[in-house]
Amino acid sequence: MGLRMKPFIRISSKSFLLLATSDHAGDVLKRIYMIPEEQVHIILNGDGEEIFRPEPSLGNNFKQKLGNSKSRSLVLGPAGRLVKDKGHPLIFEALMQIFMENNKFQQSVTVLVAGDGPWGARYKDLRSQYTCVGSIGTSLTSKVFIIP
Repeated sequence: MGLRMKPFIRISSKSFLLLATSDHAGDVLKRIYMIPEEQVHIILNGDGEEIFRPEPSLGNNFKQKLGNSKSRSLVLGPAGRLVKDKGHPLIFEALMQIFMENNKFQQSVTVLVAGDGPWGARYKDLRSQYTCVGSIGTSLTSKVFIIP
């Protein structure tokens, strides 16, 4: 982030107000680049409700295409950039803990990972419960995944 931010910071030092799209980006501006707190405003990215509308039939077709068995009734997992900043260490640890504590859950769940990034390989530790489809694009993601 530092290399991309330096030219921006030179320009923005004369700005009255800076907008950041995440708490982390706002923190970087305030703590590292010493932009006064009153000049940094955070506006979080939102999900377009008109785009992200699940289509159950498309989801069922997608599960069948992946060869998801009927005994594994629940499919869950992350979609997006598979990087630490997106919370993948927490998701991974939670899944590992649930699988270790609950054998029935382990047998009835498939973890479907959609996206690319360093954490994609890490999810392979979930063994037989794991399927990675790589990047599948917004059009399918918006119909198959429920994104909080």
